[in-house]
Amino acid sequence: MNVLEWLLAGDPAVARATLRDLLGREAPYREDGLVARYLALQDPETGQWGGGVYSPKWVSTHYTMMELKDLGVDPADPRYQRGLRVLVDAMWRPGGRESKKRWLDACVAAMMLSPGFSPTHNEVGGATPNLTKSDFCLSRTSPTRRSCPG
Repeated sequence: MNVLEWLLAGDPAVARATLRDLLGREAPYREDGLVARYLALQDPETGQWGGGVYSPKWVSTHYTMMELKDLGVDPADPRYQRGLRVLVDAMWRPGGRESKKRWLDACVAAMMLSPGFSPTHNEVGGATPNLTKSDFCLSRTSPTRRSCPG
């Protein structure tokens, strides 16, 4: 068995990525394997994963959403959309402040919202229509520290 055969025989998300990214072929979306396992772990009451938005590290909503995006989850899946709303709600503070004394960090905000940005349209999928990453960062950060990752 060569490497491509091994990748194609693995988890459906890995096989799909192999077909798409290495072989340049269309691959149908399948919700099983790792994607299904991650989606099943979402808390039905809070919409979070791992009991938090950004921590505990590696199992929280943010990290699970990033992993789901990398695995090629259907961005229209209602559970994924709910996770996007959890992330947006966690970052969207009135006046662009994280607390009364601290401005929201643009890099953290952009990283937390990255699971919702389409690589082709740069918009948050379904959670906040027509909001681009730049709009979010510029409207929610300190007027003197307006930097945002590309």
